[in-house]
Amino acid sequence: MKTLLAKSLNALNNLFVTANLNKTARQLLKCSDSRLLDIGVSRHLLLKGAAAYPWREIDSHSISSVSKSATSVVETKVSEPANNDALSAA
Repeated sequence: MKTLLAKSLNALNNLFVTANLNKTARQLLKCSDSRLLDIGVSRHLLLKGAAAYPWREIDSHSISSVSKSATSVVETKVSEPANNDALSAA
């Protein structure tokens, strides 16, 4: 069982992570639509802040597995490569 100190430190860490993600989202919202498209970030997900991180639209049909690392980073494995025609059109 986690101690009270460990739970408190975890909550504090989550607070700082959320605050930093919200700050980053606000900064990214200042970018143009074309810049956001270039870096693959969705404006409507940025508007949701930290709750919608990593702010990318994901095609769930091409994902074969999803895992969450110990550092809360979501990693996806794509089963098929991106369509080059769609990328060049953007």
